[in-house]
Amino acid sequence: MPPSSSSSQKGDTSLFTWLNATLENTPLRITGWLWLVWWRLDGLFENMFRIGWHHDEHYFVMHEEVARQSMAVHGQLPAWNPYYCGGIPELANPQSEALSPDFLLRLVFGTEVGRRLTLFLFLFLLLEGTYRYARTLRMNPIGAVVGALAFLASNWFHRFTVTGWYNFVGGFALMPWALHWFETALRTQRWRYGVACAFAMAWIFMCAGTYTTPYVGLALATSAVGWSIGSFFRRRKKKDAPAHPSTARAPWIWLASIAALTVGLCAIRLLPMADIIVTYPRVWQGNETFSLAHVLQSLFDLPQLNMGIEGGSIGLVAVALTSLAITHRTGWRILVAAGVWFALCIGDHGPWSPHHWMEKIPIIKDLRAPDRMGIVVELYLALGLAAGLTQIERTTNWISTRVSTITGALSQRGSSQRGSSQILLAAMVVVVMFPWMKNNLERHPIDVPSFLWEGPIQPEVRDFKQARGNRWDAHIWPLISRGTLQCFEETPFVQSPLLRADLSQEEYTTAPNASVKRLHWSPNAITLSAKATTPFVVSINQNYHEAWTSNMGHIRSDQGLLTVHLPPGHHTLKLRFSDPLIHLGTAVSILSWLAIAWAYRRRRQRRTRKQLQPK
Repeated sequence: MPPSSSSSQKGDTSLFTWLNATLENTPLRITGWLWLVWWRLDGLFENMFRIGWHHDEHYFVMHEEVARQSMAVHGQLPAWNPYYCGGIPELANPQSEALSPDFLLRLVFGTEVGRRLTLFLFLFLLLEGTYRYARTLRMNPIGAVVGALAFLASNWFHRFTVTGWYNFVGGFALMPWALHWFETALRTQRWRYGVACAFAMAWIFMCAGTYTTPYVGLALATSAVGWSIGSFFRRRKKKDAPAHPSTARAPWIWLASIAALTVGLCAIRLLPMADIIVTYPRVWQGNETFSLAHVLQSLFDLPQLNMGIEGGSIGLVAVALTSLAITHRTGWRILVAAGVWFALCIGDHGPWSPHHWMEKIPIIKDLRAPDRMGIVVELYLALGLAAGLTQIERTTNWISTRVSTITGALSQRGSSQRGSSQILLAAMVVVVMFPWMKNNLERHPIDVPSFLWEGPIQPEVRDFKQARGNRWDAHIWPLISRGTLQCFEETPFVQSPLLRADLSQEEYTTAPNASVKRLHWSPNAITLSAKATTPFVVSINQNYHEAWTSNMGHIRSDQGLLTVHLPPGHHTLKLRFSDPLIHLGTAVSILSWLAIAWAYRRRRQRRTRKQLQPK
């Protein structure tokens, strides 16, 4: 943590010093965050099995339940999802959260309860991460706390929760942590903070980070640009100081190293997902643009614009205080970053707009809804608010100290006047900020409009079959061992026209005098008993994928349907979904974790030997 303001000098018992010391107390602050999140999620835990009404909520619950059953029931890596669209990749699906660290809560408590606990965890991490990042940027604890509350009040988190996009909540809640550890690594030149940043980025990616990962990556690049520019001017200012040409390049070296380590940590999912993205690209051909009034209304509480959309959480009062950040030592970087991301929010208005050039970057060019970048703007505005309040505090301390010196130096009267001036200013800030903060927290409740289930639905243990289904209630089908052939996927997977619902047998053959019987079934493996007197074809009522393997015969695609060509005889046919990219990614991820553990152990050993050396 950076040092507190000048008001925290030894012997200083001012009001601001006491408040800063109280807020800097980690156990006390964390207790406050936990209570605040509990209050913010009022009613969310009244029924732990509630499911939101939005289609996307059902979609994500379906994917999470499929992954949970694969791991907890069948003891398999969730590589294949037979319950949706006739069978699609699960681990490689950009929408999957199967290996995210928070997914452990689903494995332990079940999908519905785990999602509620995950939301609670993410909002807590949002508050503490924003606070720590603000402190890294030299904001005082008072400003850092207000900035964290301002970011929590973002109406984007309300929208994400209502639609079931907990992956967005998680990704953007971890964004301040990634920025905090990145800048801490730059300041301290310690690799452990770089590793922590890579872990945060890997978590964001694992958390279905189709949008959050590139957004946070761009935010880190924005921070690197600001750091490089700042280091250049610091060297110009200190002409007598020794030159360090690598200082401006250091952020980019750190960023490249963190990116490489992030790739290694999440290679188990990144490699198969990259193949899916290349094979089934999500092409977005729309040229999305937004008016300046639309973006202003989405960020600020400006009903006079009359745009017919929900207003943002950063009001004009907060903007006025944010403008004071320009006088803060790191505030100019925050305001410039907010301006750049604000320009990105308006979309592609032609060659002059930043978004037009951003669309030339691979992968990022396929992202739609540029107004979602407003949540990054709101983070920077919240940090600007923290910087503005920090400057007010420091200015007040400076003025009150001068007044105290003039009126009585160390006399009781001067000390009393100094305390009175700080109390008066604190009261003014509370009068202005408290109604604004309370209004925003209440205007954008983080709740789940839903229909309630009376209790947990226990998965039915019965033979799996494909059904006609209903894509709007996708979360139902894995619980009743049925696959829905009606589907909606962001990734344009190929669905075979030969798929059929409600067959008497999911594995069948049309050859005369031949029979097929299921011996064992799981999402990634199927065992069949098949026999015939002539060569025959066994059809499996699922989509073909090149990762399917068999212990005999030849796997073929019949108009996208999975089939196996077998010789005559009585066979025990074993089919398994085995993606070599998943195996390779698993090996890379394990090696990355082992390399981190080895480097940490070597560092501990060197430190121990250094301590034992005679002085």
